[in-house]
Amino acid sequence: MKLVCGAVGSTVLTVLPHTSATAAAVLIDGASNNWIGNADDVGMIQVTADTANAHVGGTLLHAQTSAQIKAASEGAVARFLASGTATTDAYAVEIAQSATGGALNVSSGYATFAEGAHIAGGYFTDFTTVTDSTDNTGSFVYTPAMMLGGFITRDGIDADRTDDTATATAIVAAIPGCVNGSSFRFHVFNEDTTHNIIISNGVDVTIDGGDITLDTDEMVELLAVVTDAATEAVTIYNLGIRVIAQT
Repeated sequence: MKLVCGAVGSTVLTVLPHTSATAAAVLIDGASNNWIGNADDVGMIQVTADTANAHVGGTLLHAQTSAQIKAASEGAVARFLASGTATTDAYAVEIAQSATGGALNVSSGYATFAEGAHIAGGYFTDFTTVTDSTDNTGSFVYTPAMMLGGFITRDGIDADRTDDTATATAIVAAIPGCVNGSSFRFHVFNEDTTHNIIISNGVDVTIDGGDITLDTDEMVELLAVVTDAATEAVTIYNLGIRVIAQT
């Protein structure tokens, strides 16, 4: 069967499923005839093109819904399931990009990996550098955005300063899809050449080993781990302090 589109803006094939359908609207049955894909680059469903898209939003495959996806992690716009025996270097989904652009772009929302992620090559993390040189007489409080941004630069100006982390409640609320074990790393750099910065815990936040003192020109790397997403509790671990030479 060959379907040919005869005019711009027309649709070649429209399928209208039943409102309460319990079966697929379109089924391509590869099981009955034991389809095995006996050639490279041949798919049971194959979409090909060799001309560049004329519009920035043009795609070879487009799936969209305006309905609310079912709750309890049971709904998805697209689902790829492989239930056969696991094979080394075999994937449920393979994405390849020969151009300089990225192979996968999550333009909004967040990505969840239930069993971890293996990154064979390098990766890049965008840091939001927040600099605060306020001559504060009291405690300076990090916002969740500062901590999640990844890098905080501090300067006490004319005295040692004590900083508090954001509260556990605020941190949990700022992490999309936060669950027990959700974590992130961030850095705090004391660029003051004379005074210290002391990092203390916010409400319901525990700093493993107690308050952290940064001497002049020192930077600490910290790991924040959500230990209870329901009642909001966070533990922060000191991953090491090093001296940063300033020029």
